[in-house]
Amino acid sequence: MSLDNFQIPSTLLPELYKDSLIVLDDKQSIPEKLKEKKVHFLGDNLKNILILVNNVEILHLNDEDLRFLTGILTACKLTFSDVTIFNTASNLDYNYQKSVDHFKPKLILIMGSINQKFNLPEYSDKYQTILNQNIQLVFGSSLTEISKDVNEKKALWNCLKQIFGI
Repeated sequence: MSLDNFQIPSTLLPELYKDSLIVLDDKQSIPEKLKEKKVHFLGDNLKNILILVNNVEILHLNDEDLRFLTGILTACKLTFSDVTIFNTASNLDYNYQKSVDHFKPKLILIMGSINQKFNLPEYSDKYQTILNQNIQLVFGSSLTEISKDVNEKKALWNCLKQIFGI
């Protein structure tokens, strides 16, 4: 049997393409769920901890930053299941409020400079906990910068010890 003449029965097509095949006539419109853009993030957010990064060159984190963050999470007795890593550069349709509404964080760690369009609350000092909308916010340097600077590591660690009671 040649594949040149292979035909799929029309009754099977809707089942094969149930998530992507849409037949539109003049009275139908595109469903809202297909209009929405996909949100890219890592983690399961089990403990409602949102980690914001801004990496324009990669979807989430580069390997070095991922290893460094893994070490931080392990020291805090957390895993990637406990947190959400959200790259603001990969999710340009999102801003601060939309992220808060979506992820419902209790703690947000802002690692490095975040796009101004993201509309973060104002802050004064790095590694100081501030409260905004009943959410703890901590502003810090990027993961890359922290990993290369002993003083930055100490400042972040002291802040995390207070937050997590370590």
